[in-house]
Amino acid sequence: MSLRIGLLGATGLVGRTMLAVLEQRDFPADTPRLLASERPRDSTLPFRGRALPVEPVRPEAFRGLDLARFATSNPVSLSWADVARAAGATVIDNSSAFRYHY
Repeated sequence: MSLRIGLLGATGLVGRTMLAVLEQRDFPADTPRLLASERPRDSTLPFRGRALPVEPVRPEAFRGLDLARFATSNPVSLSWADVARAAGATVIDNSSAFRYHY
């Protein structure tokens, strides 16, 4: 079974590390959707021998995802977590924005 996964903050150091770990651990995701700010630093990132495009984050980018990993600052996580959840994705956030939420 392959999960449809998105990675917000893909071009930052933490996002790139998350992507590398997904590859190293053979995580069941064929083509992760890589998301970044409106002006991503890189237009593609490597994953399993392919160059995957980095898309600007927008509400429709979360449609169809099973899982959304966030490697972002607190304000970015606060802005996009509810949007991703509303689109049907389970959100795993690496920031401390929701640390004390149940």
